[in-house]
Amino acid sequence: MWNRPLQLVLVTFAMIAVAISFPLQVMLLYGHQWGEIAATVNKLSFFNWLVIAGSLTCAVLVWQASNSLRYAIPILILIVALNNIFVGYYATDFSWTTTTVATLSFLLVNVPLLHPRVKFLMKH
Repeated sequence: MWNRPLQLVLVTFAMIAVAISFPLQVMLLYGHQWGEIAATVNKLSFFNWLVIAGSLTCAVLVWQASNSLRYAIPILILIVALNNIFVGYYATDFSWTTTTVATLSFLLVNVPLLHPRVKFLMKH
């Protein structure tokens, strides 16, 4: 029986954590409680929603070791970078340094997908 590489498991959970982090950040920054879902959702921007949807989609693709990751991950990295550019430029809650570190950290989360065993799985 084949075992799923640890890299796939870790990246899958990291993608899910990224998706969950957006509403949690809004709740913490603006002091919303768990019951204030509408207020939290209303504060998420278009790019936030793209990152959430892209992260959840990529989490499924990573879990399956899908060949589609060759296209999905670069698109998601671009969306994350664009989101962080807007946040760094317009938002008063985060600095350029914070958003740059966040973007680079997201890039590092995807490095395990370059492992030869994972690349072999994605091709087959």
